[in-house]
Amino acid sequence: MSLYPPPLGPQPPSRSATPPGHSWAPDPGPSVGWAVGLWIVAGLALVGSLLCGAMAAYGFSTSHHMAAEGVAATAVVTKVDRGGDVTLHFTTESGRSVTDDLVWMPFDVPKVDDKVKITYDPDDLTYVVPAGSNEDQIMGIVFIVMTGVGLLISVGTTIGAILVHRARSRNAKAPSGGLTGGLVTYSG
Repeated sequence: MSLYPPPLGPQPPSRSATPPGHSWAPDPGPSVGWAVGLWIVAGLALVGSLLCGAMAAYGFSTSHHMAAEGVAATAVVTKVDRGGDVTLHFTTESGRSVTDDLVWMPFDVPKVDDKVKITYDPDDLTYVVPAGSNEDQIMGIVFIVMTGVGLLISVGTTIGAILVHRARSRNAKAPSGGLTGGLVTYSG
């Protein structure tokens, strides 16, 4: 019984254990498939992060635009669907009559014929939000968090792929056994 733990990593077999005509070579390390898979995941996570970052920028930009350019008005609810879709009718500052559908984000969905305060975009009359709504900011925050998670996944899998590549390279360059460090071929 040995007082020392067994050595780490692949060990060359004894001369008597190697079949004639074969040589011992170190384990090549993790499969190449792992590195390829990790690179694919890293790339997809990076693309997803870029898309989420663009959506976050859009959400914050829209929120800023509505805060700076949005026009407050009072609208009459003409129809309410089960899912929270609300049809509104309002008149713009210029006197134009507009009917628009929107998903009512607050949980207190109004009833038909209720008067509600809204903010509309004077550049795009089809964009209407409940007055004081911060739904665009919330969307931006959610997409910023998703961007961060995607970047963490991308960086982590990139590091993993590099480590797999380095392990395979290191093991390929490792001496193969024998006293000289070269490949040893036994012939019977």
